[in-house]
Amino acid sequence: MSTTLTCISGLRCKGPAAFVLETQGRRILLDFGRGPDHDALPDIDRIGHVDALVLSHGHPDHCGALHLLERIGTPPVFATEWLLHRLGLETRGCVLPAQGHAEVLGVPVETGRTGHAPGGVWLRVGAGSGLLYTGDYCPSSTLYAYDPPAPAAMAVIDASYGADDTDPEAGRQALLDLVRAGPCLLPAPPDGRGPEMAVFLHEAGLEVSLDAPVFETVRALAANSPYVRPEMRAALARLAAAAVPLEAGSTPRGVMIAAGASGASGLARTLLDEWQGNADVRFVFTGYVAAGTPAQKLIERGRADWLRWHVHPTRGETQALVERVGARQVIPAFTKHPEALGLPGCDALPSDVYVVPDAVPFQGSRP
Repeated sequence: MSTTLTCISGLRCKGPAAFVLETQGRRILLDFGRGPDHDALPDIDRIGHVDALVLSHGHPDHCGALHLLERIGTPPVFATEWLLHRLGLETRGCVLPAQGHAEVLGVPVETGRTGHAPGGVWLRVGAGSGLLYTGDYCPSSTLYAYDPPAPAAMAVIDASYGADDTDPEAGRQALLDLVRAGPCLLPAPPDGRGPEMAVFLHEAGLEVSLDAPVFETVRALAANSPYVRPEMRAALARLAAAAVPLEAGSTPRGVMIAAGASGASGLARTLLDEWQGNADVRFVFTGYVAAGTPAQKLIERGRADWLRWHVHPTRGETQALVERVGARQVIPAFTKHPEALGLPGCDALPSDVYVVPDAVPFQGSRP
């Protein structure tokens, strides 16, 4: 019996992640996202009834459609303990390890940490070399732990930055230079680059203020989280002890980090409205600028700056991963122009449906 993968959403676009894997008589949905542009949803009818939902991490474009679970059969949700807790699914979810081996309804799964977000894992699904689904990953994270994936016959990889090969360290230093000029608000995800930027900027000697969601994540990560690089735990503890609480009505000072990332929700939205007329406060967005969001409008008006903080792989990191896993078929996801990566076959991707190659001896070069 062949194993097939149907790319419902996330192929040739920065769209909501949703991939249906059919293997060993099971239909497994890999991620169930919403957005980022205009709160887009995957085609629910094409997904159909699934036996299990497996989540790579907790960002909306990968799990933001959970409110529609009943429309796909109310399947059990498999995710890490961190993520199930954050989503309030402890009682109905099934725990995947941060790194290790498990089963999804009898289908073998291997996991590893992604360097992208706490609770995030890549997944190798199926016997033999199987299918690798990276979700979002970032080998160069300064805070989050990253486990290089194992070999796979097919790989669906995060290619969100396309052919961009900018040095992540250069981006970090550029942000440091920018925020040193005066009070600066950085809208950011609390489970992702928010804590990572906060640690980096605090260690550089800047005063850092955090809203409640970001503060909560910093404290949780400081409590010996498996998703943190061991050498960064002391820095997290220093940040947790020194950071200033950020609230509505706070006086602008130093670096201020608040959820959410596009300025459309959370304290970030409140503060953007509150300080728009204050020319002394800079607004800096550091991630994907979704269509129709306050981030897009403020940047277009010249009221806000955009400067990328790397949370996805560069082109060089993508090519290194492809070489490492030795896949016979590579599917770059979450990018409009996969051919720009220069990977074999990416200029002529087949349809949305793929047959996962049989397991073959690994031919790549593993360090």
